[in-house]
Amino acid sequence: MIKLPIELDLDIELRMIVQESISNMLCEKLSLPNEHFLKAIDYLPTYRHDKDGEKVLNNLYIKLVTDYNFNVIGFKEIEKSGATWQEVIEFLLFSGSRKIKAKEFYDLDIR
Repeated sequence: MIKLPIELDLDIELRMIVQESISNMLCEKLSLPNEHFLKAIDYLPTYRHDKDGEKVLNNLYIKLVTDYNFNVIGFKEIEKSGATWQEVIEFLLFSGSRKIKAKEFYDLDIR
């Protein structure tokens, strides 16, 4: 077996911890029994500009594809998970979740 350098081991370990934290946050928010259901999530991130004019995540709207209403995860909740909003969005992208179009979200008019 090839031994990885210690710095790389720590980086991989940290990524795994962050991904587990994101998975737990999403499962808790949607009352999911385990992470296997994360593939059945629709999501839409909304953004705002901060005081410096930088675009930052405002809210993340998520729901199971079988649900009618969205749950809202605010920026503060994401920060509490220990993840950055970029890490959460990347997690959703690679988990098989579906980012919906803004028009689809607003056409639902059921938040």
